[in-house]
Amino acid sequence: MEQDFSTHKLHYFSLILILIVGYSGFLFFSFDRSAQLLIGIAVSLSYAIWGTVHHFAEHNLNWKIMVEYTMFSLISLAVILSLVMRA
Repeated sequence: MEQDFSTHKLHYFSLILILIVGYSGFLFFSFDRSAQLLIGIAVSLSYAIWGTVHHFAEHNLNWKIMVEYTMFSLISLAVILSLVMRA
């Protein structure tokens, strides 16, 4: 993992940036549920795309990895939706 981080600093920086911008946008639009929904969808989609691009660059992309990133994104989106719709 340490070697992976040092060789792909830009990849991990972009992931952290995606998550921070998404979180900040979610807080900034705390009054607008539809904006929060769109932000949640955008962050989930961005995370799945990031995972695909990252593993493609490492030359170890396969269908199991793609399913893992997709499922994690969908589960996270479901949690966000349940929180946004409940509030």
